[in-house]
Amino acid sequence: MAAYVVATIVHIVFVVAHEPFSFDAWNVAVDTDAKPITIGRFFDYWQYEYAHSNPRLGQPLTYLAYKVSGFAEVMTPVAFIALTLAIVTLGLGRFPRRNRDLALWAIVLGCCWFVLPQIGRNMFCRSYATNYIYTAAIQLWFLVPLRVPRTDAPTKQDLVSYGMAGALTGICNEHTGPTLIAFLLGYAWWLRRSNQSPWQPLAGAIGVAIGFCALLFAPGQDERYGGLAQKRGPVELILDRGVSGAFDIVRDYAIYAAPVLGLIVITYVLAARTQPRMNDGPRRIPALIAIALAAGVLIALTLCASPKLGSRFFIVPLALLFAGFIGLVDEVITSPRMLAPVIALAVAASAYAAAKTVPLFHTVGAQGEARMAALEATKPGTSFVATPWAQVDESWWFIGDDFRDAKKRELVARYFALTKVTMKRTKKRRQH
Repeated sequence: MAAYVVATIVHIVFVVAHEPFSFDAWNVAVDTDAKPITIGRFFDYWQYEYAHSNPRLGQPLTYLAYKVSGFAEVMTPVAFIALTLAIVTLGLGRFPRRNRDLALWAIVLGCCWFVLPQIGRNMFCRSYATNYIYTAAIQLWFLVPLRVPRTDAPTKQDLVSYGMAGALTGICNEHTGPTLIAFLLGYAWWLRRSNQSPWQPLAGAIGVAIGFCALLFAPGQDERYGGLAQKRGPVELILDRGVSGAFDIVRDYAIYAAPVLGLIVITYVLAARTQPRMNDGPRRIPALIAIALAAGVLIALTLCASPKLGSRFFIVPLALLFAGFIGLVDEVITSPRMLAPVIALAVAASAYAAAKTVPLFHTVGAQGEARMAALEATKPGTSFVATPWAQVDESWWFIGDDFRDAKKRELVARYFALTKVTMKRTKKRRQH
């Protein structure tokens, strides 16, 4: 297991180290005048983003990822390992200690490569990684204290600390805040009806609400995405999308959830064949899956008010659904022999991910450095013609060549004081 974790870390470090300078990297360079990091500039950037651009917690982390050498290479694998560990902990209801628990963690480590939507594209672009992978780990670990039972009642200090953690969680992403608040309030109500203390989820709900309000009402929300929020507010977006638009977003969630749902169905079928009495087992694990599915649908409906859509918004709900699958496996699959094929699938998925990303990023990393050197050598006031990278379009593993975007080429032209930046036409390339 230790070797598997180390191999996963080495793989992620290599790819992140070869990520080309593209997309939001240019925005950070422009917003900071390409000045190196200092403590004062870091807080100035954070304040500027909160007031004028992206007020999420992930944005100052984006600054560190682009400005501090080695930050992304260290923190991205840490975030991924932390995310997988949170998934297995939520699924089991305990921290993994036994060999069987580690086997289930191995399943999570490998299967995340196809369970989490477009994981390569979202993790191997630093701005997406900090805003969605890092923050997904934060949000899942926020839920761990509610899932792992404790022997004593939480003290006032514990409740205050949990509320502060909730505020940090609430400012991570707008699309998860309402669902988290609804879940925490519902869980508190259920605990009260069961004659248990509801104060911990209530403290968490208050904290999440504070962080969510700080995010939702941040001045930068009006200027994000080129002022899209001012052109069409949340109410207008919801009305424009209507029922059909909401259905399309929920359908996207269902498509991304299909691999996990398939694993859940296969697990039930195998368990029913080998253990005919499994239907008499506890209902706790199916309830976890149902809660995860409901959370995914609520988050999908929340996206009806978002000016942007994409696979990155479904990372948290699918991680929760995957945790439900792990809990199901732990409950109904008792034979180590039956776990072996799933572990083999996980290891094969890790190998496939490495085979797809290592050669690709080794190539586009070198092409990105060559393009940057050519841009810096181009005389201001002239035009620049870029050679396309090995992969231009977006795929599951790579966000693609940013110069396919005309607005990004205009930004780069202004940054280098060039009259125009164009890209050579190329034949349609095979997707990686």
